[in-house]
Parts: sequence; structure tokens; C-alpha cells
Amino acid sequence: MAKTNNKTEIQDVHEGELGNLLRHYRDSIGYTTKQTADALCLAEAKIIKLENEEFNTLAEPPYIRGYLRSYAKLAEQDPTKLISLYESLRGASPEELEHHFKPMNSLDRKPSILPLLIRLLLLLLILGGLIALSMQPAVTKWFSNTWKSFSQQTDNKSKNHNGDNNPLLTGSMPAPLPIPVDQNSTDSATLQVENKNIAEINSKLADINKANNDIAENKIAQTTDKQVEKSSDEDTTKDKEQNKVEQNENKINENKTAEAELVTPSTHAKIKLVFNKEVWLRIKDKNKKTVYEGQTAAGKEKELELEKPLTFRIGNAQGISIFIDGETKDITKYIKGSVANFTIE
Repeated sequence: MAKTNNKTEIQDVHEGELGNLLRHYRDSIGYTTKQTADALCLAEAKIIKLENEEFNTLAEPPYIRGYLRSYAKLAEQDPTKLISLYESLRGASPEELEHHFKPMNSLDRKPSILPLLIRLLLLLLILGGLIALSMQPAVTKWFSNTWKSFSQQTDNKSKNHNGDNNPLLTGSMPAPLPIPVDQNSTDSATLQVENKNIAEINSKLADINKANNDIAENKIAQTTDKQVEKSSDEDTTKDKEQNKVEQNENKINENKTAEAELVTPSTHAKIKLVFNKEVWLRIKDKNKKTVYEGQTAAGKEKELELEKPLTFRIGNAQGISIFIDGETKDITKYIKGSVANFTIE
């Protein structure tokens, strides 16, 4: 029985035939050379050289065959014809062309057992190492301690989740923080109290003046009555009148003393602060206690009524104007650099 000749014969191929076939495949899918290059992840110049059959400027034949296979796959065509045309153009022998298209027989494939053997050896090495470690007392003790520590941490976490440390259940709630006091509201309350005290003083002064007028009128009336009284009652009347006069004088002196105490100059100072720039200011009283402290932006004004003596420390002192009881306080002589320190007695 004659054997069939399976050798592939190389046919004569004209130049441009492979390029025309590539362009035909590209036109069939409606792609430009740029789109084809992007789809094949190649440079557009390589697509143009393939279609112009400029194989000498491209890579080695194995790479070109790979390009042609990708080209055919993109156009959903059989790459056999493209590779045959390429091999014919480059002058390949029939045996070489047959090698490219020879189907691989499953019987020709030699099973590779090397990867399987390597895996088995690695598995045996791991098992042997674990067995060797388990036979050492120190390793066994370390493993036991590690497991015990892990178990304790797990128990602690479960207790925490059960709410044993919940401050709402244990009664260990932290003390609440004090509510911050607004300095502006404190100043306003102080001014209201001072205004109320001044109003009470004015009311007392009015009562004292009225009492003095009544006493003076009574004295005049009593003196007139004394002149018209009978001579028989003169001594007795004189004594009575003298006592009344002394009593009235005592009352007048007491009222004058009370009035003098009420009109004694106040130790408080009315302070007006005008912030022309952003200024930091701190004011302390005679006990070195801070009665005002803060940083105020430009364009603000603040009025305070504080007890003297007062010690001032001002940052960026050129940006503030101070008025004490309506009069301007010149602080330029106290400024060193941009900080001023002075005391109001």
C-alpha cells in the first residue's frame, strides 16, 4: 500500500499578495491601522510594515508569525493562509513549513512528571519537619504556652463584650467637665449689679437730703415757739429745746457721715477698649488674679468696670486705644517692641 505524501509544497507567491490579504482582513472588520494596532497591542508602524511586507525591518520570523496569527484571529480568519504566504515570501523549505502546521499528536507528547515529583518532595519535607519539631520538648512547651495565652486573650475579649467594663453598669462614670463661662456674660452681669448698687445709693442720698430739710424746718419752728412761750416755762422749755436741738444736730451729723460714706470716691474704674488691630490682652487685679484675658479681632469694642489697682499686659499694643473713666490713657511710654506692661492705681 502506497503511503500518502503529506509534505506541504510551497507555491509561488507574488509580492503584495500577503499585504493585500491583510488589508482585506482589516477592511472586513472596518478598522483603521491605528485601531488595529490598538486591538493587537502593537505599534501602528508595525501594522503598516506588515501590510507593506517589509519583513526585514521587523523582528525575527517567530514574532512575525505571532503577529499574523493575532491579525487573523482579530478578523476571525484561519491564520494558515497568512503564515503560508509569509513562509513562501521568505523562502522557507517545505519541511519547515510542514513543521508549523503539523498537528501535535497526543501520543507524541511525553508526560512530564517532574513538577509532580517536586511537589511530593516538598510535601514530604514539610511533614518531616513538623514531626521533628513535635518531638522536641521545648517546641511542645512553646506551642502550649502560646495556645494558653491566646485562649486567655479570647476569654478577656468575651468578658469585655459581656459588659463587665461598661461604666454604665459598674458605676464608674467619669465626672462631668465644668461648663465654660463666657467672659462677656460675666462682665454684663457685673455691670448690672454695679448699676443696681448706684441706683440704691442715689435713693439713699435723696432720703438723707429730705430728712435734713425736715430737721431744719423743725428747728426754725421750734425756735419761733420758744420766743412766744411764757417766762414761767422758760427754763423747762429751754432744756427741752436744747435736748431737741442736740438730738437734731446728732441726727444731722449722722446723716452727713452716712452721706460722706456713700459719696466716697469709688475704687472701680470704667474701662473702654477699642481694638484697631488684632490684640491680645490680659488684666490682673491687686491679688494677681486674672479678671480678663483674651485675643480680640480688629474693629471690636469692649467696656469693663473693674476694681483698681489693675495690671495690664498687652500684645501688639500699638493696635489698641484705652479710655479710663472717659479719659484717654496714653500707653506709648509703656510699649517695648510690641508689648506694653503698666498698672492703673
